[in-house]
Amino acid sequence: MIAYTRVEKLLQLLPVRPQPLLLRYGAAAILVLLFFIFHLGVGPAAGEYGFIVYIPPILLTSILFDRGSGFFATALSVILLGSGLDWAGDLAHHLSALTLFVVVAAFIVIVGEGMRTAWEREVRAQQAAELLLEEQDHRIKNELGIASSLITLQAKAQSNDEVRSALEQAVARLNVLAKSHDHLRIRTGDHVTDMQEYLGELCRQLGDALRGTRPIAITVDADHVAARGHLATRIGLIVNELVVNALKHAFPDDRAGAIYVKLERIQSELTLTIEDDGVGCPEDVKEGLGSRLTRLLVQELKGTITRNDTPNGCRITITIPTNGLDREANRI
Repeated sequence: MIAYTRVEKLLQLLPVRPQPLLLRYGAAAILVLLFFIFHLGVGPAAGEYGFIVYIPPILLTSILFDRGSGFFATALSVILLGSGLDWAGDLAHHLSALTLFVVVAAFIVIVGEGMRTAWEREVRAQQAAELLLEEQDHRIKNELGIASSLITLQAKAQSNDEVRSALEQAVARLNVLAKSHDHLRIRTGDHVTDMQEYLGELCRQLGDALRGTRPIAITVDADHVAARGHLATRIGLIVNELVVNALKHAFPDDRAGAIYVKLERIQSELTLTIEDDGVGCPEDVKEGLGSRLTRLLVQELKGTITRNDTPNGCRITITIPTNGLDREANRI
């Protein structure tokens, strides 16, 4: 779904240019006449000439339509103003005042039309930039897909189980990066990822790929947090490593179980919890590639990681500071 900026929303309220000549000039005349009636109603309160009353219709017509409509509104305003003046009294004073009004009104017309043109250029530039970003994102996803397919083919050709497993894990990490692009909201202008949708789909695919015939449930409970691409990708990689590790080691001998993934925003921190009801946390954890990658990612995010045994299994808690959190939009 396309999210519109304030300028785009404003332009949607304005008539599309160009409009037929009769419509533009007719609308300008109606606006000026309405304010002329208002001028008659307020009487002396509008000032000696009441110039200020005619500024709004002149500005509106130049923004709504074009410069010609604004100049037409200016000319009509001068005629209406002049019709109420005593020209026999002070001709020079009246001419000077009306001339000054025409100069000011012309400036307002030019500024008004320039504002409308600048808004339209801004929207076109933004739309072009969004199109380029979408095209770039599409190319990145294609390249990641090609790389993933090539590594998958290479893994299937390996007779060594350790090499094949390492290649399969590399494919899984590439899929995490690709999936983050799938959930990247480019057209909103903020380039963020909905972590609830992202983590839910990521864990669902991990379960389908690795649980096999074992009855292992993966439950995701994530707050509606919109994370920037950098943070979303790293959290996705961390979840991938920890969930894969639980699927491979927490449930030996085809035992049943459950894995819980929870992401919470608590004040100025994100808390990521991965818990299982398997065999528990091993006492001597040998740091492999996955564990080292997780540790480095947490360090990069300036977070902390703790591992605790629970009555029913193992719980890993990662706390990530979120300085600069937009609380209203839940964006990080």
